[in-house]
Amino acid sequence: MAETTRTRSDREAELLERAKRHLPGGVLGAARYAPDAAFVVKHGKGSKIYDMSGREYIDYVLASGRLILGHAHPAVVAAVREQIEGGSTYFMVNEPIIQLAGSHGE
Repeated sequence: MAETTRTRSDREAELLERAKRHLPGGVLGAARYAPDAAFVVKHGKGSKIYDMSGREYIDYVLASGRLILGHAHPAVVAAVREQIEGGSTYFMVNEPIIQLAGSHGE
């Protein structure tokens, strides 16, 4: 028998109510769910996402393909950590931006 009523943590229910008040339609983008199916993502790991109530889902969207390696892939986390330790944004000429700008055929 299919589940007809979802049990939510108090925190998730509170966040969903806040989302209704502060986000257009209570959602981001086109990710709209029926009220009894709505959830708040707490974190992701690999191909899975987890809601505030502890349920696990397979993330078939993966940020529309941008997360092809999955959520929190160790190599991506290591690369981000290495870069962020040197500063996050300078809005000035820097080596990584020069490498990125020249990466298309130099």
